[in-house]
Amino acid sequence: ATLHGGVRGFTPAMWCAERLPGNVRIATMEEVAWRKRMLRDPELTTHLMGKFEDTK
Repeated sequence: ATLHGGVRGFTPAMWCAERLPGNVRIATMEEVAWRKRMLRDPELTTHLMGKFEDTK
């Protein structure tokens, strides 16, 4: 793609993000995984997050 003037990486991602409406928030993959886990097993996820927070 770069041979034909294409751009990869952060820049095209930012172009897309800038076009999103103001009420849309971008989530990291870590947050997406956490949200999916919370939907599937909120009790265990909350328990594990508590253990993680205790180690900081």
